[in-house]
Amino acid sequence: HIQFEVLQPLAVLHDGRPAIRTQRPDHVYYMQRRDYYRLPVPAHESVHCHIAQSSQLIEAEVADISLGGISLIGPLPGLNLQPGMRLEGCHLHLPPEIIVPVDLLVCTSRDLGTRGGRRNLRIGCRFAQLNGAAQTQLQRFINRLDRARIALS
Repeated sequence: HIQFEVLQPLAVLHDGRPAIRTQRPDHVYYMQRRDYYRLPVPAHESVHCHIAQSSQLIEAEVADISLGGISLIGPLPGLNLQPGMRLEGCHLHLPPEIIVPVDLLVCTSRDLGTRGGRRNLRIGCRFAQLNGAAQTQLQRFINRLDRARIALS
């Protein structure tokens, strides 16, 4: 989906067919569509991802989730995640007590500033080679979240 704004378009004929003539737009916007339905994780559901990083286990809060990936949020001490990094051997902890092994590819890293003296980050990750069983567990969890969201609307 592409959007742009122009001033004074003119109706013209081009090769005998109707067309529109205008000046070149200053800005063109490309509206990206996601491949997967993404939902924010409500505070009462508390989804976490455990990341094994140089002989320590770091727990990160999951802000949103889809079949394509997750967004991690929080202070994330001891993690220096940069786009392009691969995190192998991670575990998603879904309520009530479901553990899904995943490998993650870091896509984005954004500093959200500090809160209470602690630096907060938002890390966007996509799943690398998610197997069928993991996809099924994630889809069930996402469906449950969505049904609860709709019921509260």
